[in-house]
Amino acid sequence: MTSIHKKMQLSRGSIAAAFSVSLVLLLAVEASGQPKRGIDGLEGLYRYRFDNGLMDGTKYKSENRLTILKVTASSAYFNTHLEWANGHSCDLSGVADVDSSGALVYREPSLEGRVCVFTIKQGADRLVFDDKEGSCRLISCGARGMLSGVEFQFSSRAKVRADEIRKSPDFARALEEYKHRSR
Repeated sequence: MTSIHKKMQLSRGSIAAAFSVSLVLLLAVEASGQPKRGIDGLEGLYRYRFDNGLMDGTKYKSENRLTILKVTASSAYFNTHLEWANGHSCDLSGVADVDSSGALVYREPSLEGRVCVFTIKQGADRLVFDDKEGSCRLISCGARGMLSGVEFQFSSRAKVRADEIRKSPDFARALEEYKHRSR
C-alpha cells in the first residue's frame, strides 16, 4: 500500500468515526427530550403547577403555561399565562421572530414611550424568558408579576392543539398585529 492509500484509508476511517460519534450524540439528544433547534422543536404546550398563596395566609394551587405554535419557518405564535403571589398574574401573547441564536423575540410598543422586547431563549433543558428593560411587564403583568427569569422545562412539553389555537380570537389578533408590524 502506498502512503497515499494509507492516508486515504486513515481519512475514510476518521470520517466514519466522526459520523458514528455524531450519530450517537444526535440519538442521545433525541432521547433526552431536548427539542431540536428551530421552531418545530419548540412547538408545544408547556405547563407546571405549584403552591401559591395570598398575603392573608390562604394557600392555593397555581399553574404557569406557555404555548408555542409555528406560524412560518422563522416565526411562532406564543401565549403565556403566569401566576404570582396574592393573585397577580402576567398574560402576554403575540408572534415572535427567531433571531440568529435561535431565540424567539417579540417586539411591541409598551407604555411611557418604551418598547417591549420579550425573548424566549433555549437553554440546555429549558426555555427561559427575558424582559431586560421590564417594558413587557408594564403591559402584561399585575403589580407582583414579572417575566424575566421564568423557566419552562422541556420535559413539561405536551403536544399542542394547533387547530384549536388557530381558531382562537387571540391567535387572530396576534397574527393581524404581526402582519401590520411586518409591513
